[in-house]
Amino acid sequence: MISRPSPGSPTGVLSRHVLLTLLGVFVFSPSALFSRQQSSTAGQSYVNFPLRLLADPRAPLQTEQQWLGLSLYGYSGRLKIRKPRGMVQTVELDKTGQYIVAEERYFKVPVRVPTILTRSDYYSIAGATRMQDDWRKAVVDGMLGGGANRKRGPGGLNIDIPVPIKSKTFQKIFGGDKVGLNVQGDIRINGGFRNENRSEVRTTIAQGSNTNFKMNQTQRFTVTGKIGEKVTVNVDQDSERAFDFDNNIKLHYKGFDDEIIKSIEAGNISLSLPATRFVTFSGKSTGLFGIKAQMQLGNLHITAIASQEKGESQQLSVKGGAAGNKTKINDYNYRRYTYFFLDSTYRENWHNYAEEWTHIAAEYKITNINVYKSQRGYEQKTEAIRGWALPDPSVKSDTTKSSKEYHQGHFLLLEPGSDYTLYDDLGYIVMAQPMQKDEVLAVTYKAVNANGDSIVVGDLNYDRSSSQPIFLKIIKAENPLPTFRYTWDLEWKNVYYLGSRNIPQEEFKVRILYQPPSGNLQEDQETEEGVKSFLEILGLDVRDINGDINSDGVIDLDPNIVDLARGEIIFPNLRPFDPLPYTVNGVRRESELKDEFRESDFYDESEAKYRTKISNFRFTIEVESQNRSATFALGFNVIEGSERVVLDGQVLERGRDYTIEYLSGSLTLLNERATLPNANLEITYEKNQFFKLDKKNILGTRAEYRFGERSFLGATLLYLNETTIDQKVRVGRGPMRNLIWDLNGAFDFKPEFLTRGLDALPLIRASQPSSVKFEGEIAQVIPNPNTLNNAATDDRDGVAYVDDFENSKRPSPLGVQRKNWTLASAPEQYIGADKQRSMAQMGKLIWYNPYGGILIKDVFPNREVNAQTGQTMEAMFLEFEPRPYEDRPVFESWGGIQRALPTGSFDQTESKFLEIIVNGDKGILHINLG
Repeated sequence: MISRPSPGSPTGVLSRHVLLTLLGVFVFSPSALFSRQQSSTAGQSYVNFPLRLLADPRAPLQTEQQWLGLSLYGYSGRLKIRKPRGMVQTVELDKTGQYIVAEERYFKVPVRVPTILTRSDYYSIAGATRMQDDWRKAVVDGMLGGGANRKRGPGGLNIDIPVPIKSKTFQKIFGGDKVGLNVQGDIRINGGFRNENRSEVRTTIAQGSNTNFKMNQTQRFTVTGKIGEKVTVNVDQDSERAFDFDNNIKLHYKGFDDEIIKSIEAGNISLSLPATRFVTFSGKSTGLFGIKAQMQLGNLHITAIASQEKGESQQLSVKGGAAGNKTKINDYNYRRYTYFFLDSTYRENWHNYAEEWTHIAAEYKITNINVYKSQRGYEQKTEAIRGWALPDPSVKSDTTKSSKEYHQGHFLLLEPGSDYTLYDDLGYIVMAQPMQKDEVLAVTYKAVNANGDSIVVGDLNYDRSSSQPIFLKIIKAENPLPTFRYTWDLEWKNVYYLGSRNIPQEEFKVRILYQPPSGNLQEDQETEEGVKSFLEILGLDVRDINGDINSDGVIDLDPNIVDLARGEIIFPNLRPFDPLPYTVNGVRRESELKDEFRESDFYDESEAKYRTKISNFRFTIEVESQNRSATFALGFNVIEGSERVVLDGQVLERGRDYTIEYLSGSLTLLNERATLPNANLEITYEKNQFFKLDKKNILGTRAEYRFGERSFLGATLLYLNETTIDQKVRVGRGPMRNLIWDLNGAFDFKPEFLTRGLDALPLIRASQPSSVKFEGEIAQVIPNPNTLNNAATDDRDGVAYVDDFENSKRPSPLGVQRKNWTLASAPEQYIGADKQRSMAQMGKLIWYNPYGGILIKDVFPNREVNAQTGQTMEAMFLEFEPRPYEDRPVFESWGGIQRALPTGSFDQTESKFLEIIVNGDKGILHINLG
């Protein structure tokens, strides 16, 4: 087709779009397309199509069913032509009753010579036509599932070889002479091309026609086949599935009862070793791809396997229905937009304590409050009111100012209890849910002191029917920034969310760890009173278990600092990792946290700016807790059937004791015993890995001699080889080779003599047969945890990557942009009593950035560059012309430039190096820092 240029395309561009779709559909009848029957007379096989012939083959000559589209059987000789309106076809017997007359009329006007046939000729032609139509219908119905078979839905292409295979070897191996295959699914090919002719477009670059071709193919099919009576083939493929592990292929060979080889599986297989406990978590591995064989020699059962592990084994241990959970929170990830002071006076009063950590109530107590929220789009809400939110709503002239801390918009009144909670004696509110960054929070309230004096802030008794806007006090501005001097400090920055609510008090542990620029994590520091943990220094461990002032290394479950219901930790200091001074019973105190451990950037910088250097975090809050629940999240894409749930030593049954959703990995326990405090639950399972960069190969065999139904003696030998493509392997993650051997046995028998002996004793009769059971297992792992060798040092014991100290590098870039530098003041050696003289000795200095920069290769000859990364870099050129002064020599003339360090880089006490690249052999370059 030819289309007009789209609104976004250049005028005069002629585009032709052609879309071709080819759809091949395998929707064939489950019944065999080629039926093989045995003739009772000849006793031989033949192939036929079963036709449903009518007893009376008479049919109109010109009204047989027409066939449209591409023919599956060649040209039929008949084409269906659309009839115009008014065209009528009639087939009648003439008055004599001997001839058939066929006519076509257009509005009762004959359009061709009538066709006249005798009755015998007509019957002959009609019968042949009907026979041909029945043949067509039989073929198409067999392939497209027509007729009664269509009700069953899409079937498949059934291919059965009608001639039996007479080879004795074939029949012995496969257990028969039949071969069949069933294919179900569809293949869709979408193709198209686009042609653009730009001959009429006037541009500086001459462009001709452009043709693009695109083709997309999708297929979805299943294949099931059978070779003889022993071999079955199953293939399930879909190109539109999200992951390759959802596609399966499996070949299964099942031997007869009297054969040594019982079964051979290839493709997606599983390995089950239920009698062993030391080889794998549960004695079962599901996500394997390879080949497995099972054999039997009398009472000796042998299993051999060679496979590649596709899944990842996982184990979850739960005690008392509570799953262990460990959460790590970085120091900058405090809970934002949730806790707010109503005024700066309440914030100043926060650090006044009667004792650790009991606050002294503020002078003014909140007696009445209304809280409002505003956001873009609230003007569309009927219940919203128009208003102004100001730092000081009593000064209404502030509405003339333009600032993000002065918000004009529409506000919604929030509900106390459901939307927020007020703490009236300390002057702050807590939102039920964290606010959005672009939302505005404002209040009106009344506060009263002990003398009865009151303060009213904002329009507390606003009349909603008034045409005037309401005036409110803003406590959270839209998109807060540190430059907002009225509202930035009203938000709390000392609350950390633990990841869940309603955390059980049992097994609740908290540690605070410091990450130095290099070295191991630290949990404590030296103080004047000795070594103290950061948990104690930062105020989370002040009392012991009896409530006395004495730290015990465990976080205090003080409701002022730990809220397990909301899942929050509240540090006593508003800036916990850069603590402010505080008073206890009127005595001023300073935090014992040393300056070298302090971190203040994320308190004084915007979130967006600090996140550009979040790798500089220093402290980590590590929380361990137990979540009591009947539902457990195992992770996405659990392999179906790989789970094993054991409760107090008893294996649970899926559907009766628990349910599992394999895609989301959600497992729900139905057995009430699993939630008891003393219950022990173990869940082992396997997961498909989205990105598998390493390969695990498993080779091994298992031999087991059975003495009866419950007694056996077995041996297992497994070899695991794991490789990785990572050239820098970390400790514990390197390529490995493990060899494990295992011997185990169980003897379970029922000695009748023991039962008879007990029955022979007076007053004793055994109600059940006596049984004796012995069970034992021994296993050994011969590990090679790291097979990576170092050829340079001839180290054959494994090489691992420790650290390249990238995270320990904290640069403070000065840059070479000319505009960031200014003329320097006089150097220290020239500053004396005569400052005018020293400045007069300053020569002429110019500095600039050359246009286009300089080549990277000129500075770093060994660095690789290309068109994508760029080939030039910025540089600053300095040109100095000495200027003699009076009797002073020329070499004492000086010139310089200077700049201030960026914000947040003033503290350079831990800096070790200064990196600068200079090219030039004239003059002396001095560098002064301070």
